[in-house]
Amino acid sequence: MAFNLIFSIVLCSFIFIAIIFNLLRKKHISIKYALIWLFSAFIMLMTVLIPDLINKLSVFLGFATVASMLYSLMIIILLFITMSLTIIVTRQKEKIRLLIQEVSLLKEDINEKTK
Repeated sequence: MAFNLIFSIVLCSFIFIAIIFNLLRKKHISIKYALIWLFSAFIMLMTVLIPDLINKLSVFLGFATVASMLYSLMIIILLFITMSLTIIVTRQKEKIRLLIQEVSLLKEDINEKTK
């Protein structure tokens, strides 16, 4: 792999990690959600810094080329991120439904007491 490509990927990864930590510092994102993104940045760094690992892993898993392995790896990471975000949205939806029910009950109690 060309040095310029390695340097640019490592630089982008560190910028991405810095952005995640900045979002954590400003409390725009929680730690459990940031871990998903940090995991993907870590995988990206590992593929660039240890290219022999990817070569050996692609041969072991039976991929014809390393590019096929990397595409497959990125698709798996994106599926992992999508699944974890879907779980988060589902939990939030359930919490919102419960909150609406509780607020409705409280409003009903207030209306009964004011009558």
